[in-house]
Amino acid sequence: MNKKSLNHFNKFMTIFLLIVNSIITFAVKADSARIVESKRGFLASEMFCGDRNYPIPSMTRGDKNYTKNCYKIGSFTNMERLFKYKEILRSDQIQTLDYLEGENTSNFKSALSNLIESYPLTALIVSKNNKIITEYYGYSRTQQQRFASFSIQKSFNAILIGIALHQNLIKNLDDPAIKYLQELRNSEWKSVTIRQLLTMTSGIKADQRKLIMPLLFGNSRVLEVVTNHDTRIAPSGTTFTYNDSNALILGKIIESVFKNSWHKVFEEKLWSKIGAEDDASVLESGSGEVLTNAFFNARLRDYMRLGLMIANGGKNFLGERLISINWINKIYGIDKEFIDCPIGAGKYCPGLGPFGYTYQTWKSPSGSSIFFMGKYGQLIFIHPASKTVAVILSAIKSGRWVHIFTKEMKIFLRELAS
Repeated sequence: MNKKSLNHFNKFMTIFLLIVNSIITFAVKADSARIVESKRGFLASEMFCGDRNYPIPSMTRGDKNYTKNCYKIGSFTNMERLFKYKEILRSDQIQTLDYLEGENTSNFKSALSNLIESYPLTALIVSKNNKIITEYYGYSRTQQQRFASFSIQKSFNAILIGIALHQNLIKNLDDPAIKYLQELRNSEWKSVTIRQLLTMTSGIKADQRKLIMPLLFGNSRVLEVVTNHDTRIAPSGTTFTYNDSNALILGKIIESVFKNSWHKVFEEKLWSKIGAEDDASVLESGSGEVLTNAFFNARLRDYMRLGLMIANGGKNFLGERLISINWINKIYGIDKEFIDCPIGAGKYCPGLGPFGYTYQTWKSPSGSSIFFMGKYGQLIFIHPASKTVAVILSAIKSGRWVHIFTKEMKIFLRELAS
């Protein structure tokens, strides 16, 4: 290429990139009056080492406790710096989010203020009637960062299983998992059905730490670890027993029936179709397998786009149906199988307390809302009656309900549903 041609090419590329940038900027443009990026946060320095700029562990030097309080804020927005991961690509078409004009109610502002002052809230976004009413980032977190969502990913498995069922790749939810994964044939998992995996009623427990650590920090194979942790405590289908193995097996079934890696299936069936503004990622094990239980990372607004698709009956922003309405109803728990124990809401079933459980999804005690939930206070909350979707990302002490659903959080959620 001669000098003159090169100059023309450089000018063309400059203009082209400016146009592309303006398109993307327009597509993700938000009402700045609705967005708050704060350096503050509950116990920022006292607990989370804000005075040290929210550090992350030096994994190469053996300091691998990324969930230690001092590391939580930094780690939960830098998982790709700590672990190997797979990229999940967005499409070129981005959904523009609409922001509500005018003021929020004084009750809402008060509930949000109290939550921020008393809860380790890293980011939050709320939509009412498909319009964003608030967007908040704490602890110096930003709009461009990807946030870890932990066990929210389990609900993504349920969505993909529903798509596989609709496409007849899975014949029946009461099929035993072994029909799709022969590797389970010599374990307690051999008689567990897909439905029981979805509802956490396999009757098999595992030490969660002993299950996850060899996958994150070792070279163990997923199904090898799962089959080595198969202690049966109840007949399948009779008791709710929360166990990440259920999600890991579902992930392997998804890969088996779609004949592709989990991240590529999620990309094709969902992420490329919800109008995401950024790529997402999912961590992989030391052996190079995608972890399908608790290691998905994305921007706050993209979690919202996924929640809006669920709230809009499984249709995306273009009106394209991604999930059948029958499966959406199952996720909401609209079926007789979700009424009574072992998973009925408000029944105080063993292992669930007042909450209910549908397909890898939690249900409020009243049954009026559902939420995808992560261990450290990550929630995608959907309340159909008020057309409310909220994404709440946090760094709480642990996954116990008393830590997630504090008095201030309950007040805030009730205000959302009003």
